[in-house]
Amino acid sequence: MSTLNYKHLHYFWVVAQEGSITRAAERLDVAVQTISGQLSLLERQLGKTLFNPQGRGLVLSETGRLVLGYADQIFQLGDALVDAVKNTDSESTLRLRAGISDGIPKLLAYRLLSLVTSMPVDVRLICDEGEFENLLADLALHRLDVVLTDRAAPVGGNLKVFSTHLGDFETGLFGTPALVDRYQSGFPQSLNSAPLLLPTRHNALRSDYARRMALVEIDVLVAQALGLTLDELLLIYRVQFPVMQGYERDTWYDITGRIVFTNSKGLVGVGLPRKGGPKSPKTRITTPDGKVRAGNFGWEDLYKDEKWLVPDGTVVAMDITDDTLPGGPRQVTRTFNAPFARARREDDYRVAWEFFEAAQ
Repeated sequence: MSTLNYKHLHYFWVVAQEGSITRAAERLDVAVQTISGQLSLLERQLGKTLFNPQGRGLVLSETGRLVLGYADQIFQLGDALVDAVKNTDSESTLRLRAGISDGIPKLLAYRLLSLVTSMPVDVRLICDEGEFENLLADLALHRLDVVLTDRAAPVGGNLKVFSTHLGDFETGLFGTPALVDRYQSGFPQSLNSAPLLLPTRHNALRSDYARRMALVEIDVLVAQALGLTLDELLLIYRVQFPVMQGYERDTWYDITGRIVFTNSKGLVGVGLPRKGGPKSPKTRITTPDGKVRAGNFGWEDLYKDEKWLVPDGTVVAMDITDDTLPGGPRQVTRTFNAPFARARREDDYRVAWEFFEAAQ
């Protein structure tokens, strides 16, 4: 393939942002025909269609979305390069690129990083926000110098990073006077049956299981609002949702609430594959006695024929290629901690129903 023409790519990037060639032409102050011709040349070089017509505008094709991810990175780096050159006053300026997990309170991140900006030397601080595992991957690849997050880096993986405990910060719980009176006795165990609004899904307080429970509670609240009985809700679930029942029977969670295996076709790539094989991700199984097995393992290497093949306390680390973000694929490690268990939706419906009914 011939060398990429970055002028063509820039025209594509602007059209993708504007949603039409006409608006892109106005922004770039060039003729519509010029942009149209440059896009045709880029599509011809790549051998793929980048846009599909939709009404009076354009929408990105699958290939177009892929190309846009790389284009974002390329032109953002170009802007950063210009900015870095402009702001480099002397060779003594230090540069620190910090990643901030989106589960970290921003005020806390500001307070921690203010120690950097208050240093007696000239420091240029650049902050990137993202998901925990992607930030760790960037740290391992030296795209970041440090990551602030609400949990330690997983052990036993191939990420060459280490964690330092900076301190503890309190998690506040707030409720109406009635809820406080109800749940203060036996705290914190009393919270097992309490309704909670938790932080964003990437916060360490969240998990796959917690998000599932939120959906269960929504089902119950909607059923009660419609005037249904609990038996009617259970009947609807049994009769109308056989596929969901099949998924529930074979979806397993680890002790932290992360899905370790599921047969759900809507969650492809989540957790371990059913069977390990040459094309399965590299996996390490570390048992409580410290013994490590490495290979291409699957769920059936942990549980098969209703029998557990690993003891409680086992840690499973799986290396996967994450290509969900712009910038291309990156290696991340998923960890799962035994014991593993299934959820029972009908039982959860009953518990949620009793709680919300009592709260009315």
